[in-house]
Amino acid sequence: MKKTIGLAKLLLIFVFSMLITGVGRLEFKKTDQSCEQNVIYHVNKLIEDGKEVNVDVSVNVNPAEKTINMLANAGGATFRFDVIIESKSCDLDLSLKKGMAVYQTYLKGRMNASGTIKIKIEDGKLDISYLDEKQKVLRKFLVEKWEIVKN
Repeated sequence: MKKTIGLAKLLLIFVFSMLITGVGRLEFKKTDQSCEQNVIYHVNKLIEDGKEVNVDVSVNVNPAEKTINMLANAGGATFRFDVIIESKSCDLDLSLKKGMAVYQTYLKGRMNASGTIKIKIEDGKLDISYLDEKQKVLRKFLVEKWEIVKN
């Protein structure tokens, strides 16, 4: 139960930091087909302040709908956060083996709750980071596996 409360607190801190962090806007960079894929990322670890915590989070990036949906499971409860993609810069390859995507986002229903989410694939490892206004990583989610959703 204590671990569940800790996970819920970490996720709430993540969302709260999105609410209070103002960031600059990225220019939209033309992307190819690889950056238009609907992908579900399965996260098993969160790194914050140098500490690693086990988590059960799914992150669905759907560029066609301009949304990023996060589902977190903690102790039988499910938490959902819906984020709107305002702009993106992306150079992911079709196989999702290398590249990076940076999304300027805001929390659904709260235009002033903006943030930057970066997906980076390097050396076969994929992570999702939440960045502050100086592009410093505040939180990093380590992705265990991912799947491309066919529409």
